[in-house]
Amino acid sequence: MIKITSDSACDLSPEMLDRYSVKTVPLYINFYTGESLRDGVECTPDDIFKSFETTKKTPKTAAPPPSDYEEMFKKVMEDGCDGIVHISINSEFSSSYQNAILAARQVSPNIRVVDARTLSSMQGLMVIRACEMAQSGAGLDEIANAMTEQRRKNNSDFILGGLDYAARGGRCPMLVALGANLLKIRPMMRIDEKGKISTPKKFRGAYIEAAKKYLDSLFENIENIDFSKVFISYTSFNAEVMKLVRERLASLPQKFEAVFEARTNCTVATHGGPETLAVFYYKKNLPEQKAKLGLPFIGRG
Repeated sequence: MIKITSDSACDLSPEMLDRYSVKTVPLYINFYTGESLRDGVECTPDDIFKSFETTKKTPKTAAPPPSDYEEMFKKVMEDGCDGIVHISINSEFSSSYQNAILAARQVSPNIRVVDARTLSSMQGLMVIRACEMAQSGAGLDEIANAMTEQRRKNNSDFILGGLDYAARGGRCPMLVALGANLLKIRPMMRIDEKGKISTPKKFRGAYIEAAKKYLDSLFENIENIDFSKVFISYTSFNAEVMKLVRERLASLPQKFEAVFEARTNCTVATHGGPETLAVFYYKKNLPEQKAKLGLPFIGRG
């Protein structure tokens, strides 16, 4: 039996992790006060937002060291399995992938580390699909290769409530953020199959109106949507927006077989801020063209 592991960026609830027998390693959130807390274990997005309100500074995110991965991999192997497929947060955003590889080399030749080239519940959907393959009897390399291919069909589009957090965290120039906020521009971010982030669309107006336009853009090409599963993810719960999303999904001519909802991890909250919203699903076909680059959004942190 192959076991699947991941990190806290996958945003699967404790119940889903238990259901699929998935072990995760938490990323670290380094606060301005000097505290270094484990994502989802010792801090939540609310802690991020509270800290920002007080200090106007965003925490820094940090990858788990190789020793954290070694500890998890050893425990999983000792519990009994034929191998591990580890699905890591996008290597463009974190050194977690590289650290997991270093740890895997120290623990066993039967560990494969896959760069999800995405994050949050899109990464979680990959974890679920890998678990389903493992449960059906798929082998180590079969699962790892399938996940490497599957990431090319990720629909990793999400909308930011604003650019304050991205600017404070150094991922978006402050002047760009200031101009966007003054003009009430809500950027839609896209993570492509190579893990690169861009802004293919920018919406003007109040957040609820921007959310409507974001949903419109998601379902423009409905015939290319894999309706097996969808994940609604958010950094802070907004009842009006969630009602809008649920109603929009219910109005589609074809319904998703499974609909999940989840609050994002602290890593996403640190860079996205409150009111970041994502609807993640798989596409049927490979992307035909690359998105045009819009507002600058600066790489790894």
